[in-house]
Amino acid sequence: MDLIVYPRLSQESKLAIKRKKWRWGRDYTYKPRPRLINRLSRELAWSADRVQAQIAKEREFLLKYSNYY
Repeated sequence: MDLIVYPRLSQESKLAIKRKKWRWGRDYTYKPRPRLINRLSRELAWSADRVQAQIAKEREFLLKYSNYY
């Protein structure tokens, strides 16, 4: 799978997209900020829905293969 969105993220966003749990074991649900979605949709010339779908796909891939990234 080609990572399109992940290389364009800041270090903080890269850590957030790979996070599975909060401190003390609570589950973490990743919700990208609207500013991030708007910036990526401008950079990639995609719709906001397509950017969100790509982020979800890449997050699923990163969580599945966390040893590589």
